Formats: sequence, C-alpha cells, structure tokens
Amino acid sequence: MDRRSNTTAGALPSTTAYWSPRVGLNWDVNSDQATQVRGGSGLFSGKPPYVWISNQIGNTGVLYGSSIPAPQ
Repeated sequence: MDRRSNTTAGALPSTTAYWSPRVGLNWDVNSDQATQVRGGSGLFSGKPPYVWISNQIGNTGVLYGSSIPAPQ
C-alpha cells in the first residue's frame, strides 16, 4: 500500500456501467457497393477520454519506420 496516496497497486478500480446509446448508418449510393456514405452519432456518458488527446500527440506516424543511425 502506498501511504502517500492511500492506494494499493494490486487492486483494480471499481467499475460503473454507463448507458451510451448510439446509432449508425451505411448508405450504398448507387447500389453497386462502390460508393458508400457512412455516419453515426451517439451519447458518450463517462469519464473524459483523455487518451484521444494524448494519441493525437503520440501517434502521429512520424516516428514509425524511422531509424536512428548507430554512432561511429
């Protein structure tokens, strides 16, 4: 137990079920499966998803596939 924050590292946080209704649509414009319009909407009822903000900074794709040359 961490006495500073009064938490236990091995304990899982409690969960709360939230009701989050959503609706989606998929329209095949020419009925040929070539052009489709998709959309959706819903209510998000929960804690703010801060991971969406951090992923905009951390998962830009700039660093993927790059290499750092070895020092000589």
